[in-house]
Amino acid sequence: MGQGAFSAQQGYGIESLLMSGSEVLSAEASHVNGGILICYEPGCRDSVLAVIDGLNKRCLPVLQKQDINQVRELDDAFLRSMAAFY
Repeated sequence: MGQGAFSAQQGYGIESLLMSGSEVLSAEASHVNGGILICYEPGCRDSVLAVIDGLNKRCLPVLQKQDINQVRELDDAFLRSMAAFY
């Protein structure tokens, strides 16, 4: 989608939307670069991509930060700080 494609809250909403499908195992959306990382069940690629194709920038889902988002962001920050030592 590209940098600036969605806000952090819209990213949380996109993750939630994707996770609502039983074929999606995990989803992470980055508002920093507009990327979406999706792990899904084998054979479900087309249905997952159909959800992504159906997203409309004007009406993206919005969700506030959840506990799981907070934990992941703290983990990411810790890993970045550790990588700075190397």
